[in-house]
Amino acid sequence: MKQGKPGHILIIDDEADFTFAIQAWMEAKGFTVSVAENGVKGLEVFKKVRPDLVFVDVLMPEMDGVETLKEIRKIDEKVPCILITAFGLNKRIEEAEQYNVSGFFRKSQDFEHAATLIYDAIKEI
Repeated sequence: MKQGKPGHILIIDDEADFTFAIQAWMEAKGFTVSVAENGVKGLEVFKKVRPDLVFVDVLMPEMDGVETLKEIRKIDEKVPCILITAFGLNKRIEEAEQYNVSGFFRKSQDFEHAATLIYDAIKEI
């Protein structure tokens, strides 16, 4: 991440209403945001833009968030990744923890919690 610039965030989530809202909120905070509606497209975007941080939904069609995270880690072991879930912590999320997850964001939480997760994750890099 460039000194003094908020950075580039990739959101991988199949729920258009959620991604529209959180993208607008992040852009208002000064972040550059890319969006992909599933894990396959998310990996394509990841390789192209090399974001500073990734938000990835756990439950998605084609390739779920854990599989997406696993593939991201083959490309970049250190990029902060935050998992998004509409539900509480479950077995699939526990499995994801082995891939160096930077945090968890529940869709029921307000976006200020997302800001805390983002700033905590990016101060590590």
